[in-house]
Amino acid sequence: MFYKNKSFLFGKSNSERLIIKENKKKAKLLIFYAKKLIDKAIFVKIKKSKDLGEQIHLLEYSLKVALEKKIYLFRQKIKLFKSKGIDVFFISIKVNLLNLKIKYFNVTHNKRDFKIVMKLIEEVEKEIKNV
Repeated sequence: MFYKNKSFLFGKSNSERLIIKENKKKAKLLIFYAKKLIDKAIFVKIKKSKDLGEQIHLLEYSLKVALEKKIYLFRQKIKLFKSKGIDVFFISIKVNLLNLKIKYFNVTHNKRDFKIVMKLIEEVEKEIKNV
């Protein structure tokens, strides 16, 4: 995944070196996020990819899909509770807020935004269990 030695940097211009280092930092951060959300089998397949740029794109896409799947499952549970006549107003508000935070996280991939998203997911799961 990451290069063991730095021989790949020889013969490269400074801008190319900076791009490679930035991609490594971005990949490391995305791997940190992916370990918490993505299935292990998918994560292993992504790590087998040799190209760092491809790994970054795969990690971004799989994070997006995993978060959208959580939103979908929450909305299905809300629909089930509404059909039973249970009041789920606060849960639906939090799910809508979570949807916005996920969209923002997909743009920035910031660690602080990820913590906010994970906190909201935990709150929604807790609310659903209490209903």
